[in-house]
Amino acid sequence: MNPKKTTNLNPMTVRQVTRRYCTMAMGLSLTVGTLLLATGNHALGKGLILGTTFAAVDFVLMAQTLPARLRSSAGQAALRSLAAMAGRTALKAVPLVMAVKSDQFDFPMTVVGIFSIHLCLMADHVRRT
Repeated sequence: MNPKKTTNLNPMTVRQVTRRYCTMAMGLSLTVGTLLLATGNHALGKGLILGTTFAAVDFVLMAQTLPARLRSSAGQAALRSLAAMAGRTALKAVPLVMAVKSDQFDFPMTVVGIFSIHLCLMADHVRRT
């Protein structure tokens, strides 16, 4: 009989990673967004900040649900993962719909904002290697 495989996940490490990349993305977004607003490109700045804000919320939700999914059985983990992914996808749709429906937000910059955390992850990886 095989012992049940357990995964040790340090929640402090998850919190540190989440804080690191969300802070990096939000700082960069707020800096660039403020510069865009100051130069008169209001829709561009607002779109970037809107997308990054929702990306940060999405990343935090993903990090918060990760330990529960790892502790679950295979069937429960699959169901929880699917539900979490559906919820996070719906959350990402909110800024996109706002950008399409309103002239206050630039759609391409909103998309850049949504991918800002991913861009920060890749940039940090390239910088460290």
